[in-house]
Amino acid sequence: MARARITSSRFTVPVLGLLTLLFLIGLSIPGVTPWYLGPVAVAQSLLSAAPFATAYLLAAWGFGLAAFTLLMHPAPAAAGNAADSWKRKGVITFTLQLSLGLALLLSVSHLMGVFGLLRIGAAGLVLAWLPIALGLALLAWNTANRLRPSIFIAPANRSPVLLAAAPALATLFLAVCVPPGTLWASEARGFDVLSYHLQLPREWLAAGRIQPLEHNAYSWLPSYMEAAYMHLGAMASFIARDPFTEADGVATIASQLLHALIAIASAGGAAALASTLLIRLDLHADRRLFASAFTALLFLTTPWVIVTGSLAYNEMTVCLFLAASLIACELASLSPVRRGVIVGLVVGAACCAKPTALFMVGAPVGAWILLRTPRRESSRMLAAAASTGLLTLSPWLTRNAIASGNPVFPYLTSYFGDGHWSALEVARWTLGHHESAGVFGRLSLFVSDRGVVHEQYWFVVPFAVALLGPALLWRRSRPMLMPLAVVLMIQVILWLSIGHLQSRFLISTVVPLIAGVGVFWVGTRAEARSSSRKWIALLCWCQSFNVVARLMLSEAIVEDRPAAGFFAASGINAITGESSRAAFDAASAEDQQELKDHFFGPFEWVNLVEASAIRRLYLLGDSTPFYYHVPVLYHTTWDPSPLGSLLRESSGRLAGAVGRLAAPSPAGLGVSHVLINFSELRRLHSDRWYDPDVTPTVAESLLQRHGRIIKEWQPANGARIVLIELIPASP
Repeated sequence: MARARITSSRFTVPVLGLLTLLFLIGLSIPGVTPWYLGPVAVAQSLLSAAPFATAYLLAAWGFGLAAFTLLMHPAPAAAGNAADSWKRKGVITFTLQLSLGLALLLSVSHLMGVFGLLRIGAAGLVLAWLPIALGLALLAWNTANRLRPSIFIAPANRSPVLLAAAPALATLFLAVCVPPGTLWASEARGFDVLSYHLQLPREWLAAGRIQPLEHNAYSWLPSYMEAAYMHLGAMASFIARDPFTEADGVATIASQLLHALIAIASAGGAAALASTLLIRLDLHADRRLFASAFTALLFLTTPWVIVTGSLAYNEMTVCLFLAASLIACELASLSPVRRGVIVGLVVGAACCAKPTALFMVGAPVGAWILLRTPRRESSRMLAAAASTGLLTLSPWLTRNAIASGNPVFPYLTSYFGDGHWSALEVARWTLGHHESAGVFGRLSLFVSDRGVVHEQYWFVVPFAVALLGPALLWRRSRPMLMPLAVVLMIQVILWLSIGHLQSRFLISTVVPLIAGVGVFWVGTRAEARSSSRKWIALLCWCQSFNVVARLMLSEAIVEDRPAAGFFAASGINAITGESSRAAFDAASAEDQQELKDHFFGPFEWVNLVEASAIRRLYLLGDSTPFYYHVPVLYHTTWDPSPLGSLLRESSGRLAGAVGRLAAPSPAGLGVSHVLINFSELRRLHSDRWYDPDVTPTVAESLLQRHGRIIKEWQPANGARIVLIELIPASP
């Protein structure tokens, strides 16, 4: 009987893969004619990007295997703990190995970028693949001892839960193939990706070095995930000189795929955390693994996970590292110093991926150590963790200190200095990144769409809270759930106290929340009753289909936009205009005019029509230059405005400022054309997030007195975008 169950479970992964493929094909068909273009485009995107993303992640696993082996040597004796008999705890071990390796490889990518080793050219290509080859070699060397995640080799009666992940996984992979800027209204169509998450790697790769940029405030952050995306670009540089926006953006899709794979690994991390806690109950392995599968599936079907995981963000890395650091605290058979080293490296890397992890990961993990570790060990463990974490952060601190004098710029400017900013920029940054509401105002935001009531938390958070509230009162589950509740409470308090209270920044709370659900509802309550598991499997399928309906259908129907398959089939070349270049060049003058008047947006017009005439394009009001193939002058809303600075230097005279703006370098900025986004400029001014001297009125004066209109766009949404050629005043 047991043999039959184990044998049948071998088909779980192939069936899951087949179901995911079928759902992926089905989701990519709507909006595309003929129907097969969507699935073909998705397959082409995934197959072209997968070698780079999977090689990077597998290399990270290889480094993690080596580091884990060193830290676990000599192998701990079995003692009935999560760390003990670790060779049998596949999903737990895998989470620790991958997290250790990813932390190390992210640090390597960052250092290589800082020292100018990631660049376009033959030498840069070889150097980019060198650490990847080393990591893959370490993985191959350890193949005999490699431990596959137990979540994928579980008994057959867990299969219905695992198979329910197929619709969610298909949604995730389809969204990965969609160019940033087209999906997810909740994320302003990936605005952050276009302004810095991928724009910075693109700029850094072109420059051949990771360096702070005075026009992009986010370049002063640690940016370890952005360093990984730059690394992927260098690996793919043999395909195109700009692999992010040329050759259909192979590096862009690879970056999104890497983050999506980390999202899947984070689901395994949440499952591993639940399994780690359940081991202490001495439950039957079958029940523990079923609880792990349910936890992973609930994490994957959280809409925020699909949305952020499909973009080149950093949230999923933080979630993975949070789960791994909490698990590492439970490795009781390791010395406190070794545990502290693991925790410090992983937490430090989380902060390097996203600085807010200092509060959403570092502080909760510190509390976990104090709660779960004997007092005589906790001080040594905390000291080792703090030292290792500081060492992990030191390359960023050093880089910023050298460039600005402030090691944590743009933070703590009142203590360490303003760098290149004036009081205006400091005030804007503070206004945009700190909530001014009082205690009750912040609490009201927490229970609004800026907090846990956001539609992307639909079902998962209310379901988890409704279950875990009573569970804390139950004697059997309280010892396991109380530490998770403390972690959750610290995260919520710090989210309310620090930062600008955005719903997405709460996503790391899903890890302890979902792990708690897996521990309580499935691990300790559902027992082994087959009827309970059938209902749980049905719930999982309903939630997975709900993700598809809420995300894909709402984008296409509620937002009245083409289906995701349409954008995937069109690709990045359609946005930049590259796919239209041959037809445009071969068209008659009349047909070219038709294309320009009715079909070309700003990207196509600039890249195809005006490219030869543009010396430098200045984006006024906009900060997303990602898809332009001409030299661009831009700045984020937090940074000094070139026009504003020139106006102040010219005593407010627009003619003088325009003359300096258009003058060739080094006397001026060499701008020949300006793209003015009036609607965005008005919005930023209404929020007080823009240079106060560069108003919509000033932009209108620039247009009327110093510009020749090349093209004007006024979409149905009320936006107004104007491309002008600068006409400096006569001397």
